[in-house]
Amino acid sequence: MATNVSKNVVIVGGGNLANGLSNMFSIYNIGDKYTFSIYEPVESNIPSISGASHHDVDTSFRGYKDIDVDAKSSTLSSADIIILAIPSSAIRSFVTNHENVLTGKIVVDCSNPTASGDDLRSVIESMGIDNQFQWMKGFNDNGAIELINHKVASNKIVTTKLCGEDEAAVEEVKKLAESCMGFTVKVVPFAQFDAISRNQNELGKTWIHAAIVMMLIFAFAQIFSIVRDHMTEFYGATLPWQYLPCYTTNHSMAWTCIWGFALAQFPGVIARFYIMFGRYQLPDLLLWGLNMRKELGVISLFFLLCHAIMSLTIWNAGYFYWSYDDPTNVMAKYLWHVETAMFFGIVGFGLYVVLGICSLPSVAAAMTSRQWQFVYGVVSWTALIFGLCHNLFIGKNIMQWTHYWPDKIPHQTVMSCTIPIGVIGLKVIQVFLSPFNFRGKAKIAKGDDTFNDA
Repeated sequence: MATNVSKNVVIVGGGNLANGLSNMFSIYNIGDKYTFSIYEPVESNIPSISGASHHDVDTSFRGYKDIDVDAKSSTLSSADIIILAIPSSAIRSFVTNHENVLTGKIVVDCSNPTASGDDLRSVIESMGIDNQFQWMKGFNDNGAIELINHKVASNKIVTTKLCGEDEAAVEEVKKLAESCMGFTVKVVPFAQFDAISRNQNELGKTWIHAAIVMMLIFAFAQIFSIVRDHMTEFYGATLPWQYLPCYTTNHSMAWTCIWGFALAQFPGVIARFYIMFGRYQLPDLLLWGLNMRKELGVISLFFLLCHAIMSLTIWNAGYFYWSYDDPTNVMAKYLWHVETAMFFGIVGFGLYVVLGICSLPSVAAAMTSRQWQFVYGVVSWTALIFGLCHNLFIGKNIMQWTHYWPDKIPHQTVMSCTIPIGVIGLKVIQVFLSPFNFRGKAKIAKGDDTFNDA
């Protein structure tokens, strides 16, 4: 009668990722289909990562029973599956020193290389040995601390991705990860290998592009403010440079955040116009804008927080004398339009904090479609309108009296309102025209609601 022989899984390295993977195995392993062990290439490191002391020879890895750690080459030789949980910079030397041992085995690369050529695929292709064993990328999208802290009582689903050219080998590692390590595995086609090969070491294009857009807006606002306030004479004087760090920069922060929030909502309005007129193939530029709406919103929230803190720090009659009915009186009250502006500013700030919280992955994942539409529809547009009203009311006098403008250069408050007014105006037009969306309604009625959440 045939007997089932357990397969040996060896993790190379004794760092945090090895600790996390061992924790998952110790929690979810059932039966004896697989055995786990740790191969630490540097023998002197073993006492610090095992249960051994000066007086015993305990070789269990970080207290996990049935998971031993050693530096014996026989541990690698007996392995069926080898998981490389070592820094990407160490992969080339490891493969060079153990080339013969790796032959015929399944090797999983968990690295997220910081430099090109450091990952397993690049190393073995440069050495011409990519056909000697079955290799794949796996577990590199998991945070080590997340795996170490995972508890058996946790309801959180831990997912991971596997990507390799040998389908049978990928299926074998998938079976290991799901049956004995508690993972939910998503197999990624090999054609998408480059997209996941550096999962933990990439900022992401949408974050980078959103940050560039926001910094360009801030740079423009800051340069405009410097030229207007510090370099252009107003009644024979300019604003002293000592007020640049907070007073002037505060104007730029306010300007940047409201433009950022408006730009985050602009692509959705344009996408609805396309759909309204039956054009469901959106241009690449619009898709680029749609893909980074969340990132623009989060970065704008940063500028909003800075603006709020700076305003609280410097808000007094010395800086904002025009806000009070009697700036010389310690019992002075806000003027009516400033009081109104504060109301809209505070409520708008609160709404944007809610939007920021809802953008957290753990919160967004629990939201229903109706909740999503309400938060990123009603709440987001209300927040933008309140932010615009804050600026309109607080700049009431500055906007209508152009003699406050040195050399006819508009005030920052006036400039900050331009794009939000334009975006809100487009939204009003889109809502007004939506009842005439005959081609779009016909398409949606047939079940094609592809961009309904745009």
